[in-house]
Amino acid sequence: MKAILITLLTVLTAFAAAGCTTNPATGEKQLSLISEEQEIQLGREAAPEVERQFGGVHSDYGINDYVARVGGALVAECERPYLPWTFKVVNSTDVNAFALPGGFIYITRGLLLVMDNEAQLACVLGHEIGHVTARHSVDQLQKALGLEILIAAVGTGTDSPDAEAVARVVAALTQLKFSRDDEYQADELGVRYAVRGMYNPQGMIDLLGIFLALPSTSGGTLGDIFSTHPDTQKRIERVRKILKDDYPGVADNPMYKANTAEYRTQVDRIR
Repeated sequence: MKAILITLLTVLTAFAAAGCTTNPATGEKQLSLISEEQEIQLGREAAPEVERQFGGVHSDYGINDYVARVGGALVAECERPYLPWTFKVVNSTDVNAFALPGGFIYITRGLLLVMDNEAQLACVLGHEIGHVTARHSVDQLQKALGLEILIAAVGTGTDSPDAEAVARVVAALTQLKFSRDDEYQADELGVRYAVRGMYNPQGMIDLLGIFLALPSTSGGTLGDIFSTHPDTQKRIERVRKILKDDYPGVADNPMYKANTAEYRTQVDRIR
């Protein structure tokens, strides 16, 4: 009984501390039962296992530095720049990118090899940054596992994180699927950050076109950007509308860069 009361007290305390807030990226009211510090801890705890599952971080320092520089330029334009953002290339042939809670962003070698320019890279990184700024992973984890498991995974007070709870969180993250609205919102935020970083937002449409031309993936891999929920063609149509309504003329403005030559030079390192 005492243990149950302590757990309930922990949950209520977390609820009172976090509660309902307005997300700075989306402007939406968001029920946040996990604090920002706990969000970061969840991502940090999951990172080693997720990296292992995707073949480890690529050994080429140059390509990791390049991706981090592009990502860093976008982070400077987002609503949560103070998170401990990291950008890493994982040595997997899967065509994928994904984000862990707290700002841990990954892109696969396979995805880098099928893209054409830096604007596309900026848009995919912006999409993943959007999942973090909108706290999509945290919301999905709360729904999938419940607050008690998440609290146990990060520990409370003098209690250390529970190993079993951490394992459940990592397993949930590797199978995480975002909703249709989450994906649409991350596309919109990705375009926002790319434009603020002076990248050509046409890169998002071109990127989605690449996805559309490739064979669809199966299963529930973490951050499955080919998910047919929503389907890629609908995402393209929505991005076109965003560019027309919110950023007219930007895609044709030479001030917004694509950096094709630089991108190809960097990616040639890992072919």
